[in-house]
Amino acid sequence: MEKDKVSVVVPIYNVENYLEECIESILNQTYSNIEVILIDDGSTDGSGALCDEYKKKDKRIYVLHKKNGGLSDARNIGIDNAKGEYITFVDSDDIIARDMIEYLLCLLNTYKADMAVCQCDYVDENSKLIKNISNVKKTCVSGIEECLKTLLVDSGLNTVAWGKIYKTDYFKNVRYPIGKYHEDIYTTYKLVEKCDKIVIGSEHKYLYRKRMSSISRHQFSSKHLDAIEGAEERAEYIGRKYKGLKKNCSSNDYKCSQSLYFENDQERCMNITYIRLLQKKYRKYVKSYIFGSTSLKNKLLTISAVI
Repeated sequence: MEKDKVSVVVPIYNVENYLEECIESILNQTYSNIEVILIDDGSTDGSGALCDEYKKKDKRIYVLHKKNGGLSDARNIGIDNAKGEYITFVDSDDIIARDMIEYLLCLLNTYKADMAVCQCDYVDENSKLIKNISNVKKTCVSGIEECLKTLLVDSGLNTVAWGKIYKTDYFKNVRYPIGKYHEDIYTTYKLVEKCDKIVIGSEHKYLYRKRMSSISRHQFSSKHLDAIEGAEERAEYIGRKYKGLKKNCSSNDYKCSQSLYFENDQERCMNITYIRLLQKKYRKYVKSYIFGSTSLKNKLLTISAVI
């Protein structure tokens, strides 16, 4: 199995306090045939120098320093330089289990799949476990339309770039949108559409670090509305091409907006502009959502969001 090289792309910006733990978790993988592409996105702390130090220690590491252009730009440069048959992404403040790559490749080969996914846990700034994000059973999804449906209903297959392994060829005409927050919403469905079979693993192999200074925890700004734009773009494309998924697209649009609404509200950084946009834009979905099979808790949250 080690004949297949895996490119590990790590976009980096001002994470010197967490970068060493991230890189070590990648270099210590049980699957050794990897190349580690570290993209220093114009860091102003010691992150860039730390990358160069690691490059001297391990020949599998490639370091690219660039002017700051954002997460999407850094990922795209990593994709452009990837030489492996497969590719995976790791955020520079996160950690991966020692056998994550081996686990994902084993899923791919066992099920002859095009994409493999593992589950994730939250850790805090000190790498202490906060909570288990999901609890799903191992599932193999076949057929393009069924793969897209699984993404839309978020049944173990979520939108984020990390925690997955892809065929590098699938990025031939796919790149992350520069200058967008929630860039994965614009991109992941395009990769899923290329898959005839996706295997969703049940084991938790990716540790996502929740930091107070991270981009998603900054005070609310209009940039957060990129998530709505991305979801609408995705819904328009999938709903037009796959008629049977139109209802799933509408429901997913609303859930995306609802999720951001309550996440920002809980962080006490909600902006009245967003509330009004939510109420205006998604009121038409509320009736079907409330009278659907969603939980009572979500029904009550939905009602409170639009009154």
